[in-house]
Amino acid sequence: MDLVIELIGELLSAVFELLTENERVPKPARIAVTLMLFIPLIVMSTLCAVLIEGVAVKVLFALVTLFFILGGFVCVRRIIKK
Repeated sequence: MDLVIELIGELLSAVFELLTENERVPKPARIAVTLMLFIPLIVMSTLCAVLIEGVAVKVLFALVTLFFILGGFVCVRRIIKK
C-alpha cells in the first residue's frame, strides 16, 4: 500500500513539474494548474482551522494555511518571471 501511495505521489509531482516548468505550455495554463493545486489545499486547511476544536490544532492548521498561501505565491511568481 505504501508503494502505491508513493507511486501516485511521484506521478503527481512529475506531472506538476512538467506542466509548470515546460516552456511549451502557455503561462496562463501553468498558472491555472498551480492554482488548481493550491486553492483546494488552502480552503481545506482553513476549514480545518475553523472547524476543529483545540487551540494547538487551530494554530497548526493556520500555519499550514499560511504555508500553502506562501507556496502558491512563490510558484506563481516563479512562473511569471520565466
